[in-house]
Amino acid sequence: GLRGTLGDFSLFRAYDRSESLMSDAKAYTASAQYVIDRITLRAGFGQLDLDGERAQRTYTASAGYALSRRTSVYVDFARKYYPDRDANMYGVGVAHSF
Repeated sequence: GLRGTLGDFSLFRAYDRSESLMSDAKAYTASAQYVIDRITLRAGFGQLDLDGERAQRTYTASAGYALSRRTSVYVDFARKYYPDRDANMYGVGVAHSF
């Protein structure tokens, strides 16, 4: 993976390949993050290919607000595409690091 930061803006890119006797998997991810004072905005993309066929593609967006140095509230959204169906996923919560 690679990560680059310029001021309050960050880009991340990763590639993973896993092989076993039964299958071959490739995962690609890319994301961006922008920090504005206490607000953090993120967007991302991911794709998983299994044995040369697309198994999943995901687009994400999230926003977080820092209540303090270690506590924040967040809202997440993901749109996932599978070969036979699509799905929306949502998340809202509080994160605290100890």
